[in-house]
Amino acid sequence: MRNVRCMAMQQFVIPLSGGEAIDPDRVGPKAANLAALARAGLPTPSGFCLTASAYRWQIAALGLDDVVRPLT
Repeated sequence: MRNVRCMAMQQFVIPLSGGEAIDPDRVGPKAANLAALARAGLPTPSGFCLTASAYRWQIAALGLDDVVRPLT
């Protein structure tokens, strides 16, 4: 079970320095812009972002799909 959890965490957490972090559909526009600024050489804080998949997984795990769907 621990390996499954680690695999899921790796898919849900992306370092801002990673190439995937510039995709706004995957990480959201704020994180994507921050990652793009960092890649351009501008001073930015280091860090990580959670993917949109992480958000969707958490909403489903909490059983909130029907609550959130009308809001999106």
